[in-house]
Amino acid sequence: MWRDFTFVEDLVAATVAITARFPEMGKPVVGESLSAVAPYRVLNIGGGRSTELMDFIASLERAMGIEARLNMMPMRPGDVVATEADTRLLQAIVGELPVTPLDEGINQCVAWFNQNAS
Repeated sequence: MWRDFTFVEDLVAATVAITARFPEMGKPVVGESLSAVAPYRVLNIGGGRSTELMDFIASLERAMGIEARLNMMPMRPGDVVATEADTRLLQAIVGELPVTPLDEGINQCVAWFNQNAS
């Protein structure tokens, strides 16, 4: 299975960036088909790349210094094999956004948890 993981600071950066680009009536974004008189839209915020779930687990194992005990189960009804955010519209509106590498994001999350867990 593959998932598009997004580091929380990247999510915040994208949210802050889009708030500075309030939609303007009569000014469509290049490359989109939405009406210029209805400028509001839904945007995907994500990393824009998929990571194999086992690679994610391996990254967690490295960051935590332990080996995961895996309980492999069949896919559940409605689950999908892969996800990947389409961030082209977001990038057209705000430009390039930070994309924290998976290992770096996991390392930061584990460090934060270790400092704040009590």
